[in-house]
Amino acid sequence: MTEYQYSLTGMGFSQQKISFLSPVFYNGLSFVNTKGKVKVSKNRINTSVSEINVDFNFNKHNRIIYSLGYDFKYDKYYSLTIKDYPKSFPSLFVGWGYWFDSEFYVKPDNTNNPLYYNLNNLVCLSIYCEKKYPKVKISDEYNIPIIGLLSGSEYSSSLPYFFTEKDASFFQAFQIGSFGKNLQASNKLNIDYKMKTKKGLRIIRFQYEICSSLLNLNNNLKHNTFHVFKVGYLFNKVDYEHW
Repeated sequence: MTEYQYSLTGMGFSQQKISFLSPVFYNGLSFVNTKGKVKVSKNRINTSVSEINVDFNFNKHNRIIYSLGYDFKYDKYYSLTIKDYPKSFPSLFVGWGYWFDSEFYVKPDNTNNPLYYNLNNLVCLSIYCEKKYPKVKISDEYNIPIIGLLSGSEYSSSLPYFFTEKDASFFQAFQIGSFGKNLQASNKLNIDYKMKTKKGLRIIRFQYEICSSLLNLNNNLKHNTFHVFKVGYLFNKVDYEHW
């Protein structure tokens, strides 16, 4: 059994396309803090990750959208056994995951709806691969939701629909998402590097993440793409430094 935790901090850039009467494009900066826990057994990997991001998005007309997000992911991967699979190839794992994705937005120049949100609960297909070297381990994590329960601002209201409409029920605030609707995906490339210091062995992680989503929010189609670069430490719990 191997167990470790990690903490990463980073920043990146985002691109947004909001389609209503005509597309509006935004570029932005994203600041992210990530904390994770990993447990590895012979044929299985369990991970849990929480993440907070603060974003500033602006367009050519100097209009700004501020946003604050919180994500939580839990993934369970199982070793994939393939007959005659070359030992020089990366180890493969396939499993499932739960992804809670939330984002709260402030758009000061929109007097009708300055506040809006999305809250998404997603069940994912999760794929993981890794390759180990004496001082470096390279791994990749990929998540794509299969189905989800999504809630977002509608009808120029910053509150869930069922709070503001007398005839609406609780369930009308949610939609079913799938490959064909409210599509989201996330990919993380990790590089773990061993360093010898005066205090002993230290492991630094460099991570590049790309996350994309296509959501229906406030009667608009919102396409987000984030590229984030992070760096941080891995905290050994059980035997991680001996990969």
